[in-house]
Amino acid sequence: MAKNMPLETFQNNLERNTRNYIDDLRVLVRRQPLNELLSLLSSFLWPNELAWEDLRRRTRGNEQTLTKIKVFIPFLAKFAINQSNDHVGTSNRNINDFYADLERSINLIIEIKDWLPYDLFDDPDYAFSAWQFVIANQQFPLQENPKNYLIRCLLFYKTIPAEINSQLNIAEAFQNIFGLSIERFWLLVIKTLQGYHGAWFPTNIYLGLNEPPYNITAEELTTYFNKISTDYTTFRTISIDQSVSLVGRSTQFYGFTPFDKFPVIRNGSQSLILSPYYLVKRLTHSVYFDLLHYFQVGDDLRNNPFSSEFGMIFQNYIGKQLSYIDDGSELIPEFEYDSDNKKFADWSLLYTNKLVLFEVKKNLLPNSIKFMMYKNELKESLEKGIIKGLRQCYNKINHSRNNISGLERFSNVEEFYPVVIIYDDTYLFNDNFIRTIIDETLSEEGIAFDKKWQIITTREIEDVVNICSAERSFISLLSEKLDSSDKLLIDWTQYLKSKNIDIGENALLRETFETEIELLNTNAAI
Repeated sequence: MAKNMPLETFQNNLERNTRNYIDDLRVLVRRQPLNELLSLLSSFLWPNELAWEDLRRRTRGNEQTLTKIKVFIPFLAKFAINQSNDHVGTSNRNINDFYADLERSINLIIEIKDWLPYDLFDDPDYAFSAWQFVIANQQFPLQENPKNYLIRCLLFYKTIPAEINSQLNIAEAFQNIFGLSIERFWLLVIKTLQGYHGAWFPTNIYLGLNEPPYNITAEELTTYFNKISTDYTTFRTISIDQSVSLVGRSTQFYGFTPFDKFPVIRNGSQSLILSPYYLVKRLTHSVYFDLLHYFQVGDDLRNNPFSSEFGMIFQNYIGKQLSYIDDGSELIPEFEYDSDNKKFADWSLLYTNKLVLFEVKKNLLPNSIKFMMYKNELKESLEKGIIKGLRQCYNKINHSRNNISGLERFSNVEEFYPVVIIYDDTYLFNDNFIRTIIDETLSEEGIAFDKKWQIITTREIEDVVNICSAERSFISLLSEKLDSSDKLLIDWTQYLKSKNIDIGENALLRETFETEIELLNTNAAI
């Protein structure tokens, strides 16, 4: 924002520029038939595709440019579907012209994202930080390896519910929602990822799935694609319905995307999978909401039985991950103490004189926050999850220091480290922007920590546990991060990258995947 420029003038300039950018972009996406454009865009999002290699050659291997294109293609595809007609054909355009248009289109979207609804906030600085948060949490996930999402599904909705003797029949609920068992749906996603990508394909193609050992039927294949695909008309309707409450032209790109629920686009008898990310995400985050809706009774979401059950499932999952930390620490599950059966932290790591307390929170940020970051709603959401978890840590630390009955094992502990692990794969939660809101809220209650707290996402804990050893303990990684003013505020993913650590593949997820594949290959019927 230019110094001394009136806020209204600044906003009007941004809105005028954005309007011009969108007009230019609309011309670019209409230069060729929609089906051809989407096929070309999709081919860049799948590894080992010739189109991606060609793009790498044209950009001279510039990783920054390649990442930028990969991240923004889904936003461009959403815009193209909403702004184009359904004409099918071939333009016979020179591929060099297409690459030029692609680069121009991506640059336009990058400019559009800078439009900020300043009039919605009292504090322009907050508005800018909030918008950075919104953009980061829609761009960064598209850079991740989606395989972890795929395997989590089995643990969340099959393995762990069976291990904890879940009171809910999640397998039956899944079957009723999707018309397929968890195992059959998972198998079809695996095979879709292997053979249906990068171009339009006939929806009824089997790719050998109708043969042993899989024996997929025509009915199962139809049911599967009906559940994960939608046509252009429905895609546009969903986009409009979900965007009416959001302010700003940039919501034509950011904000809700129908790809979350329908990762496959259907046009007549042909289908297209834009990105592997959306397909595997459909198996985790989106299924969570499907099950939440399935088990809902009445209007009070606080009494949803699946919400409570998933909290136990997620806590158990984190325990499984933490059990792979082999650094000489003792992993302690939640236990009761004192005469009134208080509960200690969900999980703890005990070192000789140090204790890390983990509170596990399944709460997901609602769309109204992810897309617009209204301050009061953000604070309310943080209160339900992260702030509550930190408050619990604070109380348990005080109980330990005061030698409350049942906590004698911690009598030699000199330093306590509060950590909240969240289900939502959200970015920038350790940033000063979020930290200030949390610390101010806790300070009003008289809560302050000797050691700064940290937030770790599911994705990050999957990486962290993989690198911990006697030579590189979790407590040493945590201490180093807390003691550095720069490292304190960055995500754990960024922190690990700064240390040039080879993270490798998560052991629990790898073992789960190998076990399921072995079952699929040895059983004729699941």
